Amino acid sequence: MKIIASEDRFALANATDKDLLVAKEKCGFRFDPVTAMFTGNAANVDMLKNHKLLLKEPLTITERAAVMYREAGMKILSTVEMSHAKESGLDIPAPDGLQYLEFQKAGIEYALRMLRGAE
Repeated sequence: MKIIASEDRFALANATDKDLLVAKEKCGFRFDPVTAMFTGNAANVDMLKNHKLLLKEPLTITERAAVMYREAGMKILSTVEMSHAKESGLDIPAPDGLQYLEFQKAGIEYALRMLRGAE
């Protein structure tokens, strides 16, 4: 079975019925009627890699899908690091007579970035 990049998702190609069942039942891949392929995100690919011993065919990944997978991992790491920040350079207006602590500013900055979809 091969993992390929399909727009902003991962898709499965050259898969046996047994392998598709593993991908669907154990790893959360879903059938996309538009592309007629089973697709998923980086978390689904992680699960599939963890269940590769259940597959009938060897699991391979195309270069483009591998790059997409690495980028998704880096984004997750960046988000986790940002969520643990204790300081922020962001200037946030506070109510009169009050001021935010640094960890509070960092939390507000993190929330704003997540709302905007920034890394």
